[in-house]
Amino acid sequence: MSAKHPTKCTIPAQISYANLNQPRAFGDQPAKYGASLIVSKKDEMAKAKLMAAMKAAYDEGISVLKGKSKTVPTFEEIIADGPLHDGDLKKDGDPAYKGAYYLNAKNSRKPLIINTDREEILDPSEIYSGIYAKCAIGFYAYNKAGNRGIGCSLDIVMKTADGDPLGTAISVDEAFAEDDDEASSDDLLS
Repeated sequence: MSAKHPTKCTIPAQISYANLNQPRAFGDQPAKYGASLIVSKKDEMAKAKLMAAMKAAYDEGISVLKGKSKTVPTFEEIIADGPLHDGDLKKDGDPAYKGAYYLNAKNSRKPLIINTDREEILDPSEIYSGIYAKCAIGFYAYNKAGNRGIGCSLDIVMKTADGDPLGTAISVDEAFAEDDDEASSDDLLS
């Protein structure tokens, strides 16, 4: 059995902003698969794994981070802007992120999506914002157009449980319940 690469780890998370069935482009960037991974602040083991993998990516990527500069930012400077964010500070008011950290993980390749029996999930309706999963991720250093940092790739998602869908989606009945009440008391065509 080979040793696990130090820049990779597997963590439990709730999935938000799930772009796992289809890639999505932002601005003029190429389309990528990805998700926001919400990790409870109470899960100290997950945070330790994340910090160790990010530090390993920093150590391996010193030459990338230095680029043509004479200096290399410290690890603390690099991670101050991500990839691990405090949900209580950056997503204030969003209950899904309360008491949690989050990181945005993406990949140009579609991540493998499996169930707890390690069988591939083929039904796209099974994967949505709100599910719980174990996520295999990897960290890497980047230096593009003067932006230096640590990025996060999403490699495998093992769905462990369904959850309440996250986001603002509501049912047709909820959206038009008020209209139904008004329509019964008013003639809309007169």
